[in-house]
Amino acid sequence: GWWISTSILPITMTIAVTRSRLWNIDVVINRTLVYGALTAATMALYIIVVGALGNLLQVGNSTIIAFLTTGLVAILFQPLRDRLQRGVNRMMYGERDNPVAVLSKLGEELEHTGSPEDALVGITETVAQTLKLPYVAIELGENSEVAASYGIPRPDMLRLPMLYQNETSGYLVIAHRSPGESFSATDRQLLDNIARQAGAAAHAAKLTADLRISRQRLV
Repeated sequence: GWWISTSILPITMTIAVTRSRLWNIDVVINRTLVYGALTAATMALYIIVVGALGNLLQVGNSTIIAFLTTGLVAILFQPLRDRLQRGVNRMMYGERDNPVAVLSKLGEELEHTGSPEDALVGITETVAQTLKLPYVAIELGENSEVAASYGIPRPDMLRLPMLYQNETSGYLVIAHRSPGESFSATDRQLLDNIARQAGAAAHAAKLTADLRISRQRLV
């Protein structure tokens, strides 16, 4: 009973943090990973440089070595932090900070797909995987039928119109990375660009579906 009573609080806190994103946990995890790795890298660099300079210069006074090492670490601190921040962001948010890479990969996917239906499937998979999104779908038609999807749908989702020649050819449906989280301005701008780029593929798929229905009615 004592062990159960002491484990209730950690269990409930874990559920609240992972499922309800208590205390904006994504930002906390991001900063913890960045500064934890930065601290470890800085300490390792300091130790390695001190040992290397000590053996190279054969200086008995460690104050000079410490001064030189501190200056070197100070110079490398900001570039190292920027590199670690980009790495952690890529791990958590995908290629959000590199929209050119996302659009280029999307263009390659559209170029190498055969039918319009396969193109829609490729779009949903590419967007979900490159941006670390739990669910991406494309809706077509007046009834907003799901033509392609990737992942598991969630209740709170964002619907972006896919335009082709100033007409809405479908909707790009995107789930937030975590419940209660909203997309940043950078995310929205990138997702709007993706929806515009994929508008032609959605239009082609819609025309193909309408043509198939017309042929079936003719038969």
